[in-house]
Amino acid sequence: MKKVILIISTLLLSVSLTACSTSGDTSKEEKTKTNKSTKTVETKKKVDKKTTTKNEAKNEEANKTAATKDEAKKSKTSETATKNEVNKKVETADGFDIEVTGVKTSFGQSTDKKNMLEVSFEIKNTSDKDSLGRSAFDFLVEGDNGKTYEAYSMEARNFGDAIPAGKTLKGTGYYEIPASVKAVTVYYAPQGKKMAQWQLTVPEK
Repeated sequence: MKKVILIISTLLLSVSLTACSTSGDTSKEEKTKTNKSTKTVETKKKVDKKTTTKNEAKNEEANKTAATKDEAKKSKTSETATKNEVNKKVETADGFDIEVTGVKTSFGQSTDKKNMLEVSFEIKNTSDKDSLGRSAFDFLVEGDNGKTYEAYSMEARNFGDAIPAGKTLKGTGYYEIPASVKAVTVYYAPQGKKMAQWQLTVPEK
């Protein structure tokens, strides 16, 4: 009888130890899984954070680049709008000193949507030969709209005359331009060949 009881007790103890061992192993596995899961989440957070930081840096750089381009564009536009080369004298390759001495705006003749740009010139013949002559039609006006305008042919006051050696011709050229044009470049371009230029702001009437 005692032996039977002893055997039963031994069996119960073995079962108990096995259960504890299994429970411990299960607990360890669950703990390991939990740790791995935690590490995975932390790693993902780190990756997400790095990605976010990288994207923020890219966006910031893009914004800086865009701002720089905008500033450059504004600066260029401002420079074009405010540059006024009245009284600039240019020595040309064909033997003249040419100066734009004034510019003003009056009403256009063909339509009320246009202005008449009046540009005054002084042209000195610096050669030792009498010139065949120079006129308002030797000059072209290019507007800030990219279009080019010749002297207005219906305006009788356009200057033009021969210039003896060492002498100076003074006169005004009349160029009809759209009222929306606010800045122009005047070219000295005899026979279409550009030899000098002046940037001018179109004044108010």
